[in-house]
Amino acid sequence: MKRIIVDSAPLILLEKLSLLDEVGKRFHLVVPLEVAQETTYRKDLADARSIDEHINNGRLKVINRRPERGLELRNKWNLGAGEAAVLVMAVEMKAVILTDDFAAMRVAKALSVPFVTTVDILVELNRKKFLSPGLTRAKLMELKKHAWISPQFIAAAIKQIEKGS
Repeated sequence: MKRIIVDSAPLILLEKLSLLDEVGKRFHLVVPLEVAQETTYRKDLADARSIDEHINNGRLKVINRRPERGLELRNKWNLGAGEAAVLVMAVEMKAVILTDDFAAMRVAKALSVPFVTTVDILVELNRKKFLSPGLTRAKLMELKKHAWISPQFIAAAIKQIEKGS
């Protein structure tokens, strides 16, 4: 099972799409402590409570690394604590990151860290027949309600889905 270090935005988006359980069954999701804190501190939000439940039930593995390791990345590349922690952990664990943050993607490229996006995960779930083409398209449209995703990126994902079905 592929290990993926998850950033805050995809974690929240997958929960909003009701796909965090499904993705967690298919991939070994690892969350830095900084990301866990960012995504669960607002207990008034349903997705924060649900992510917290995933953590407490062991469906999401939280790892606490020393935060000073990410400090250099934060300062050099102007990243948030979560993004820096994800990148440091990916380098240390030789893992892929799941991020929708353009700055984190830019740094990942510079560090030769492989990355995927939430859209990539949806397409992969469809490709492996865990989501039907219709459901995948519906989830992509729903994703647009929760996050700004380039229309070209969504169109390319739909084209991939249609090509594979």
